[in-house]
Amino acid sequence: DAIMFSETSGRFIITCRPEHETEVRELLSEAKVPVTGTGEVGGRDMKITGAAQAELPLATAYKIWSRRMSILLGTSGM
Repeated sequence: DAIMFSETSGRFIITCRPEHETEVRELLSEAKVPVTGTGEVGGRDMKITGAAQAELPLATAYKIWSRRMSILLGTSGM
């Protein structure tokens, strides 16, 4: 979950409409922000390939992401 959901100052996940992809890539290139992966958004499942490999329903991914802090703090039963 750290690879998939960690948000550090050096790593972001962004989305845009397909018709804006070229413009977004140009802006990132001008700002010298590297793009290290690409994909598509839609459907009910999440599949990640590359440095991390994962495939799971979006509902499960959301539960992991939204409850992670309480799990880490041991307050998930409250």
